[in-house]
Amino acid sequence: MAGSATVHHVVRGGADDIFAHIERIRDEVSESMVLVADYLLKQREQVAALSISDITEACGVSKATVVRFCKLLGFDGFRSFKQALIADQLRRLGPAPEPVPLQHEENSVEAWLEIVGESVRQSLRSLDRDAVRRAAELMAGANLIIWFGVGDSAFLARSGDHRAMINGLRSKAVEAANAFKGIVKHLGDDDVVICISRSGRREAVLQGVQFLRESSKAKLVAITGGAVSPLAHMADVVLLSSPVDLYVGEQGTTLQTGQMLVMDVLIATLLSTLFDVRRRM
Repeated sequence: MAGSATVHHVVRGGADDIFAHIERIRDEVSESMVLVADYLLKQREQVAALSISDITEACGVSKATVVRFCKLLGFDGFRSFKQALIADQLRRLGPAPEPVPLQHEENSVEAWLEIVGESVRQSLRSLDRDAVRRAAELMAGANLIIWFGVGDSAFLARSGDHRAMINGLRSKAVEAANAFKGIVKHLGDDDVVICISRSGRREAVLQGVQFLRESSKAKLVAITGGAVSPLAHMADVVLLSSPVDLYVGEQGTTLQTGQMLVMDVLIATLLSTLFDVRRRM
């Protein structure tokens, strides 16, 4: 085993290529980095949902060691390494989660029920179960949970905030980008932001999230229908849904059932992480 290898090969392709490269360089790196390599290879299905702290605690190494290892793989650091894995996950999901504008002229309750049902089915297919568990764990250990949503997503943020607060969690809903920026300055490592955005591309949302990334180490969970959106790429954990843009003649609205499904599953998983949850049917 060599000391510290100088490997600056930039990995192209998806997760399979990244993990194959980890296997290739494993015997060329320091002992502490071997621990990181072995852990990543063992947990390859969950790595995209892990934080750098998860890895350092599991391996007994410093954050600097993890960052250096990611740089040996050709990434700028852990975040870009993780974003590459998330991007590959999103590509594998295919185009199904992307909201598709639907045209329906017929005034049929059955037609609307079928559209809502398909939104639910697509959300069930695209939702990463490990990511839900990871998001719930982050929230369970959070000092403060911020729910950030603008426009139609604001009512989802308020719903999440309400359900968190009535269960004894420190929580706050934020509906304006400027107000969000003011709060971000005071967030710490133990705080979690849940950003809800149908497309993951709204400018006001992205400006706030970019400011979060530049000004805070708080964790970011994205609930979005934008699988390859800027929001998805900036998030620590991505929870995909499939909201539907529905147009009837010249009028339109977004059916948020898919987003609410993800919210419900996330909150139920959070409560089951914190408490003994018994379903009342």
